[in-house]
Amino acid sequence: MSRLEELGQRIEAGDVRVGVVGLGYVGLPLAVEFARAGIAVTGFDSDASKIAAIQDGQSYIDDIPTEQVAEVRASGKLAATADTAELASCDVIHVCVPTPLTKTRDPDVSFIAGALEEIRKRLHAGQLVILGSTSGAALAKKEKEPPQETHDGLQLLPDRKAALVYAKPGVDLSGYDRVMILDVFVAFKKGWENRQRATSVYKVTPHDIQKIKEATAELFREVFTEALTADDGYPLVESVGTDVLLLRPAIIDLEVTAPDSSAAGRNYNFASSAGAATIFLELYDSVSGEILARAIDRQVANYPGDLMRYSNRVINREAARAVLAGWATLLRERLDEIHREAASQPEVVAKAVEDLAGRLGIGPGSIEVRGFEAVTWPDSSLGCPQEGMMYAQVLTEGSRIDLAVDDRVYTYHAARGGEPFLCETDEGERN
Repeated sequence: MSRLEELGQRIEAGDVRVGVVGLGYVGLPLAVEFARAGIAVTGFDSDASKIAAIQDGQSYIDDIPTEQVAEVRASGKLAATADTAELASCDVIHVCVPTPLTKTRDPDVSFIAGALEEIRKRLHAGQLVILGSTSGAALAKKEKEPPQETHDGLQLLPDRKAALVYAKPGVDLSGYDRVMILDVFVAFKKGWENRQRATSVYKVTPHDIQKIKEATAELFREVFTEALTADDGYPLVESVGTDVLLLRPAIIDLEVTAPDSSAAGRNYNFASSAGAATIFLELYDSVSGEILARAIDRQVANYPGDLMRYSNRVINREAARAVLAGWATLLRERLDEIHREAASQPEVVAKAVEDLAGRLGIGPGSIEVRGFEAVTWPDSSLGCPQEGMMYAQVLTEGSRIDLAVDDRVYTYHAARGGEPFLCETDEGERN
């Protein structure tokens, strides 16, 4: 079960804490309604007078009776604070800060930007953030450039084939020879269902939508399996392992031009595209659960030559397969490229990585190769003498390998043709 699915079940059960940032004429009514429904709510605002009023069970909004605020305060379902550190304890966060107009009649998005920055500092996996404020084009322009680093420490990589690719600094995927694919999460673009019902003769039902989601998830697994396993590639497995790369895929903002519906007769629409979708793909070490990389890309399933043509279920599937195949091919090509680069490294480096991974109980992808150099050791101690031991005073050809995990460096020494070993007395093992 994905984190989104798990959160959805908790929301339906009312087992979540909701944070409302901004307790004005939008935020306070929202917070009170959630609390009256039995959901724990924490309201956030920089205005100390609002915090004090809510704590005293008083309302300062005409549309919200004081009795309602007093009721949810007495039940313990509503709290208010100016301490944004408590955002970390919220499962769902609604941003309801104001967007006043400037002297030039442009929206002032500084309140939104400030709220999002506070949330970013405390954001963690499994949280849902909803922007309820009116942001307008100004915020879109302000946030045009993607962040260089994510909340979980991934850094933006230059990639001309996908819109956004983030990876853990120094990540090495060459140690992963098998792949495990989790269940595919599929979500339609917000408002798609309403727009489709308003513009199409054929009305989709909740049953139709569920079928489309299931078919999309099934097609994703089919296409990615074909691409990854072809030509003795990367076998798909159902259990974790130190050489198993875990894929957590999601297809979001899905739009389908001619969805298959339960309506009688055949469904045909005249269009130049079968639809569009965004892939949100995360790569994890299957043993430690550490995130290694994340890719986000949106594609439109255009028909050949951008020609208008009739669109139906069969044609949609062909177009969707083509889009998914493009993404799957990108992943396969990148994995192959990484493995080719690793194969060009001396075998001693791979052995050192394997040894350190075993010592620390982590996947090889969590280990960064910081340096490799051929050296001539002054004696048979290979630069790592042990107290009380005697060594032959003979020059010995070998190598030194620097490996890093979370900025801690581990240094391995080896003789030419020999097994590498961790030299704990080498100054290379440092923070």
